[in-house]
Amino acid sequence: MMVAHFSSTEFPVHLTTRNIEDIIPHRQPIRLVDSLGIFQADPLSSSVAAGFCDLSEKPHLFAGHFPCRPILPGIYLTEFMAQSAAAFFLFLHPELIGQDFGLWEANIKFRQPVGPEVKVIYSGVKILHIRRNFVRFDVKSAYQYPNDLKSSQLFAEGEITGVAMPKSEPT
Repeated sequence: MMVAHFSSTEFPVHLTTRNIEDIIPHRQPIRLVDSLGIFQADPLSSSVAAGFCDLSEKPHLFAGHFPCRPILPGIYLTEFMAQSAAAFFLFLHPELIGQDFGLWEANIKFRQPVGPEVKVIYSGVKILHIRRNFVRFDVKSAYQYPNDLKSSQLFAEGEITGVAMPKSEPT
């Protein structure tokens, strides 16, 4: 399935790495979202955003995962989609920033592998449902072909559920 190519700066609201680090606690080397574009930022409607990850700056993610044919592990792809969703949701609900917001459940179908030749991946995120402290997202992730700047290839899609919890104290 082909999807249109775009960048986070083409969205009405654009969050940089610094903005994202103000919202979610992840830092390098595990912070995977480099920027976030928000198309519709209304907490009460069908809001849509896209997280972006520059894989050319993160070659360590491929290390040791099939040395003869390196591919990005599915757990990193799922984490990228979850971080994109969390940053988006917490941007819409700043009163929850500082609470623990974690991945509760993920149902992701991987359509094809992502190799080191891929430079940028992005994840489209749409809020499907909010109930109490749970939020369910529809996610679709794609990458841009290095030799075709006009289209992208879908590599994963599914649903992610996140949960907001009061901040836990270290033990």
